[in-house]
Parts: sequence; C-alpha cells; structure tokens
Amino acid sequence: MEEICKNILEGVGESMTTVYILFGIMIADVLTGTLLAIKEGKVNSSVGKNGALVKLATIVALGFVYLADMMFKSNMVLFNGFLTVLAVYESISVVENLGNIGMKGAKYLSKYLEQVNPFKNKEE
Repeated sequence: MEEICKNILEGVGESMTTVYILFGIMIADVLTGTLLAIKEGKVNSSVGKNGALVKLATIVALGFVYLADMMFKSNMVLFNGFLTVLAVYESISVVENLGNIGMKGAKYLSKYLEQVNPFKNKEE
C-alpha cells in the first residue's frame, strides 16, 4: 500500500502543490460554512455529515480523475483541469459564506461571483 501511495504522489508531481491548495480551500469552506451556520442558528449534525460526505466524494472523484488521466496518458491535463474547476468552485463557496456572514468586501464580491458561478442552481 505504501508503494502504491508513493507511486501516486510521484505521478502527481508538480500538481501536488495545487492539491494542497485545494485541500486548504476546502478546509476554509468547511470553517466558513460552520461559522455561517452558527451565525444563523442552523447548526445541525445531519447537514454537517452531508457536507463532509460531499467533501469526501470530491476527494474520491479527484482520485478517479487521476486514474483516468493515467489510463489515457493525457499528461495530467484532465487532473489539472479538474483541480482547477474544484478550486474555483470551493473558492466561490468560501467568498459566498464570508459575504453571508457579513464581511462587506466578500459580500460585494459575492454578488458578482453569483452571476458567473456555473454550479449555482438558476432557480434559487
């Protein structure tokens, strides 16, 4: 198992920095989401569990994209593209959370990000 992990990390190589950045943004999203839930009085363990499952599913999906990248020998193009999309999505979520908490600059920026967010449900 250790050898498999070593090979995976060597394969990721330079993209590992981006993976660390993504994980940092995901942690920031969890923290700001928790702060927002506390502010709104909506702290709920089932919501927290669902959020944790989504984060875990994201990490699993990242692993599948990595394997697909290795199978198709696409030189980490798929993996890096997926990393970028995830980082943008998570960053938008952090800014929206900060805006909803009441941070003025983030609230201003959040209005514009909401218009360009490809993941936002248009019916909301």
